[in-house]
Amino acid sequence: MTPPSDHRSRRILELELMHQWATGTYKNFCGESKPDYPIWQVSLPLQGLKHEFLLNGFLSMAALEIALTRERSGDPKYGNAALEYYDTASSTFREEITDITPEKQEIVLDFSLIATVLGLALPQLLKVRGEQPRMVEYMLVHSELLKSVRLITSQHGSQIRRAPILRSQTAFEQLPSHPIDAGTEAAIARLDALNDQRHGRGAESCPVSPATEHAICQKAIRYLEESFARCQEPIHRGHALA
Repeated sequence: MTPPSDHRSRRILELELMHQWATGTYKNFCGESKPDYPIWQVSLPLQGLKHEFLLNGFLSMAALEIALTRERSGDPKYGNAALEYYDTASSTFREEITDITPEKQEIVLDFSLIATVLGLALPQLLKVRGEQPRMVEYMLVHSELLKSVRLITSQHGSQIRRAPILRSQTAFEQLPSHPIDAGTEAAIARLDALNDQRHGRGAESCPVSPATEHAICQKAIRYLEESFARCQEPIHRGHALA
């Protein structure tokens, strides 16, 4: 089942989802940062009225939040809507990022944050439904989508940092670093050991140079470790997505 095909029913569903976004879903992107509430609750949805892919991102996120609380009752309506709006948003976004103008930069950044959360959360919906979560598939799609965002931030970093959704955020490198718990520390050590084992001596069969592959994975592990150390406060955990 897909979202209703007739115009009136679809409009009713979209109004319900926008109400859901404006009364609760938006807080998932603000955490405890109340100064960001008006940005996510009002300003960005207004931008969504001008950019269809952004609006569909909001609708997908709101439908997903409803679905995760109602899917267990056997009603697939909102889960199907979340998947459809996500697919539509992603498809339109791919077209938009072929020509990113200065006016689109902040909109692309806004959508990238929503898309990243959706990519992590949608497999949870599939799990509730008893379907096999496609986490790797979703993350590969997001990796491709976010390449354009990386390009924007590398070329226009200072301008992007002035964007409303980032203005009140502390830069990652300025966050205080805290000791990580023993369980996480052991897991990081295990990752290091697996990386050494896979890409160290005897890994000549790797398609990429073992030394290069080892260094890439080691860098990722260090970023992961630093995220656990710096993102312990709920308000800072969004940095870990990057």
